[in-house]
Amino acid sequence: MMESTLGCRAAKQLQLPLLLVTEGVSDIEFFKRISRTLHVANDRLPDLEQLEQLRELIFIPIGGGEIVSWGERLSGLPNRRFQLHDLETGAEAARRRAAAAALNGPGCVARLTSKRTLENYLHPEAIRVAGGPLVRVTDGGDVPAAVAEATFRAEAAGNCWDRLPPRARKRFVARAKRWLNCRAVLHMTPQLLDARDPAGDVRSWLTAIAALLHE
Repeated sequence: MMESTLGCRAAKQLQLPLLLVTEGVSDIEFFKRISRTLHVANDRLPDLEQLEQLRELIFIPIGGGEIVSWGERLSGLPNRRFQLHDLETGAEAARRRAAAAALNGPGCVARLTSKRTLENYLHPEAIRVAGGPLVRVTDGGDVPAAVAEATFRAEAAGNCWDRLPPRARKRFVARAKRWLNCRAVLHMTPQLLDARDPAGDVRSWLTAIAALLHE
């Protein structure tokens, strides 16, 4: 019995961590927080931050770039891999669908958001309760830009958003993006997610990650 137990422990220790590939650091922040919320409601869904602390999972933010190229680079590693990429819009969306389909195979699951980005899964109520402006969140809109503009207009009365230099607008949008993925997401509930994600995308990603972890 002792040998069997030691053997199980050794196998557990030898199992390589799952690589969880995202497009950026903000996506990691969103994914950690929303997974914690869903794990509390349903412990069959993994808590990604806890898994990272246990070294069963490693986040890899690739900072954009070609999906297939990154997949090919990482395919040389023996680790199981889950890749999540933004759908984006227009012709880019079709190209990304083809790229994700090409990556799926043994030990690798590649998924695309069905909305433009992860911020599009946030509910306007979560944004409002977190202290942000009341904005309309659609599947294809630029949510960070909408929040940045609404916040600027509310705080800088008399100043025109459209007259800001592009670099200044970009800074405001980057700040809003981080706030959405670090703060607003904390006010998401399973019910608010259901309202924005009736197809169950987020839960399906976590279910796929759980399956990879148990392979």
